[in-house]
Amino acid sequence: VLSSLEGMDSQLSDDGVTFQLHRNKDNLGAGWGRHQLISMMSGDYLVQMDSDIVVPSRWSERLMDHFLRQPDVGVVGAMASHAWGKQDAKHVSPTHGKQTADGIVPGLDEFSEELYQRNKGWLIETFRVGTGTMMTTRDVVDKIGGFDSFGLWGNEDFDFSWRASIAGFITGIARDCYVYHHGHGGAKQLNWHVVASNSQSKFNKKWGIPVGDPGVWLALGEQYMMTRPFDAARDFIPLLESSKMETSIGDLRAMGGL
Repeated sequence: VLSSLEGMDSQLSDDGVTFQLHRNKDNLGAGWGRHQLISMMSGDYLVQMDSDIVVPSRWSERLMDHFLRQPDVGVVGAMASHAWGKQDAKHVSPTHGKQTADGIVPGLDEFSEELYQRNKGWLIETFRVGTGTMMTTRDVVDKIGGFDSFGLWGNEDFDFSWRASIAGFITGIARDCYVYHHGHGGAKQLNWHVVASNSQSKFNKKWGIPVGDPGVWLALGEQYMMTRPFDAARDFIPLLESSKMETSIGDLRAMGGL
């Protein structure tokens, strides 16, 4: 578990599960935090999950099932009440916007089960998978490395799933797995447009995408899939050594991560 949120450790309960909490002294942004987390990976599977996610029963086994069904699956994202593109389910979810003050989402398990029964086994293949709730494998990390940081927030998840796609893995969205996502929490809510624009500019520059419509890279995605094969020298992001886990805002700026 990785968090820069005050009080997060008090929200973690010990139900016989061993967990590790890494706390950053500064808020270094989502991209760097995800890269720290993936660098701490010790098992065969890893879930990236935002702090404002509420999960229903059996969510993890429903994501895992897609990896077991198809051996080439490398990245799978869950449907959510607040998400981008094909992961967004707020228009069909009766739970959207109904989280109570104590964190309870009425009807979450019931809707999740209904969605599962309706869409069981349905995986939509797409190179754009968000990390609101994303599961990946050790094989993917060994092949493409970790997350690239484009600033405080944004595009590190799409960059990761894109690199996984061109490396030969199936990336997609589990239409049979739903989680509740409050959305737009954390530091990014303070200056949303500035943070998003800065991230998008860095992302576009990395992938050679013309400046203009922030969503233009979506239209170019299939073209890139066919014309830009995975190149480890260019596309592999090395994981952090333990000595680099304690990074300050100044250090990250010096490395170009902010």
